Amino acid sequence: MRTTTHALLPSLMLAAGLSACRDAPPPCQDAAPILDRDGVTTGYVRCADGSVDRVGAVSVAVVDERAVCEGTEEERSCETAADCTEAAHGNCLTTGALYDDTPSCTCAYSCATDSDCGAGQACVPADLFDELSANRCVSAECTRGADCESGACGVSAWDDGCGFQVALLCRDGDDECRSDEDCDPGSRCGAEGWATPEDFVCNAYECAIGRSLLVDGTPRTAPHSATPPPGLAAHWARVAAMEHASVASFARFTLQLMALGAPPELLADAHAAGLDEIEHARLAYGLAGRFAGHPLSAGPLPLAGLTVPTDPGEVLRGLVAEACVGETLGVAEAHAALQGCTDPETRAVLARIVADEERHAGLAWRTLNWLLDQHPHLAAETRRAADDALAALTASRPAGAGPARPGLPAWGLLSSDQRLATRRRAATDLVLPLLHATLSPRPGAHR
Repeated sequence: MRTTTHALLPSLMLAAGLSACRDAPPPCQDAAPILDRDGVTTGYVRCADGSVDRVGAVSVAVVDERAVCEGTEEERSCETAADCTEAAHGNCLTTGALYDDTPSCTCAYSCATDSDCGAGQACVPADLFDELSANRCVSAECTRGADCESGACGVSAWDDGCGFQVALLCRDGDDECRSDEDCDPGSRCGAEGWATPEDFVCNAYECAIGRSLLVDGTPRTAPHSATPPPGLAAHWARVAAMEHASVASFARFTLQLMALGAPPELLADAHAAGLDEIEHARLAYGLAGRFAGHPLSAGPLPLAGLTVPTDPGEVLRGLVAEACVGETLGVAEAHAALQGCTDPETRAVLARIVADEERHAGLAWRTLNWLLDQHPHLAAETRRAADDALAALTASRPAGAGPARPGLPAWGLLSSDQRLATRRRAATDLVLPLLHATLSPRPGAHR
């Protein structure tokens, strides 16, 4: 979060007869206070263009409309809200059923004020956006205008194709947009990046092809060396950033395998997969630069909050979400994009990604089999982790998320609807059969 000395800079420069380095962002016009369902001010205002700014303290009623577990579910990591004590306003909620019609229960948390959230986070009330079913703690660079050089603390909120991403960050003259009205149809104005949000840019519905680098459940990527123009350049720059982050994901995965005493063949394949991802990032940034008309590359990858869990249960949950589900769905998506692609250079890149990601997905499932052989009691946790990952990665776009992105099949770009349909088919036709086979008893295995 920026310090109060940064917030003082604009007024001091004005008093000295100087101008700030950055142009001021467009102001919020006709700001209207946003009230919660009880009529209490939330500390947020909605501007005439539909954008939202944070202007004051938050103290609202706890809202959580997600389904509470009944206690009869077969798979449960909690029984009642009393079991959920890691943060404020915990509740035992159901994730629904995506495997064998078996719903599961897990702890989830809400907030009423910023103090309910962790360092560098702020509370966003559910009443701000139709897509939110609960108050949510989100990444926050600012909590009021005084925290920002521009005097404006904005709310980034957009659906990236995997979920509804929300963050607070300072508006400034480097922003590409202030609201969705500034973006092309099919794009939404929101933060570039997740863990360390930077400028407001026009984003399409995107999610990783392959293995994400997840930090606290949120994808982490590095910023681009330059902002790519909308369209194919922006699409391939996002793909490249995800592939670049996958290198770090495999590096962490290799360390986890070593900590768990994995056999040499798994270590060798994990190391080789990381090298594949370096090449994927290079190729994807090459395409992005081609479509942008100037070179593009990755900037420094932010590592704040990145840990290397070695508890078998934590390793398993990351393996299922990032690899068994994420990479398997990614293979299907890349394969679908390749089918309609006629541009030779793009086809060559997609073909390389498909071939490599098939091996990576195979490595994920082989690793899961090995891990379950070593820790058979984790079979139930595997099912829960798969349910959660599939729910996040195959969910339909939320109501009010904006227009769907059109496809450019000749250039290997699926439409939002094609991408969602592909992932849903892959969940049914690939992930669930693989999961069933993995969890089925085998000779010599004790599951």
